[in-house]
Amino acid sequence: MHRNRKWVWAALAIPFLCIAIVAAKPVTTLLYGEEIILSTAPVDPTDLFYGDYLILSYDISEAAPELVDQKVRTADYSEAVKKPLYLWLKKKNNIGSLTRVSFEKPPHSLYLKAGFHNLWLNEETKKYNIPLQWDRYYVPENQGREWEERATKGDILVHMKVRNGFAVPISIE
Repeated sequence: MHRNRKWVWAALAIPFLCIAIVAAKPVTTLLYGEEIILSTAPVDPTDLFYGDYLILSYDISEAAPELVDQKVRTADYSEAVKKPLYLWLKKKNNIGSLTRVSFEKPPHSLYLKAGFHNLWLNEETKKYNIPLQWDRYYVPENQGREWEERATKGDILVHMKVRNGFAVPISIE
């Protein structure tokens, strides 16, 4: 009977440990991350199942060729896709701006990690597009259109906490 109790406790502990492991990175980012603000532009405000949201495109997701390292621009896809891409950031008036795109991890703490597989050169704008994972932001019900109108005027900023290349959106204004 005593042996069965150990198995019951182990069975109860496993789901708890899984949840704790999944939550560890976002929670530590929220607690210890550095706050930055990113400017945005929207795409679409409504989801049938989840309600109103904005699909956001960040200013830092478009990089001028001079900001993208030569090694990144000329990388062999099959090798580069295995490496993380680092977006080096700096704060100017508390707003994050892109200073470099590289395979090298920056020596300072303000950077974001992205995947090389999404990097592409837009022939029209002559800029590299770097899709980021924080493109969807949910807003209160029936406020999506209002937020979309504000964003088309360039009037939305996203506050994020950043730690070790990982970011968590915390609010919009």
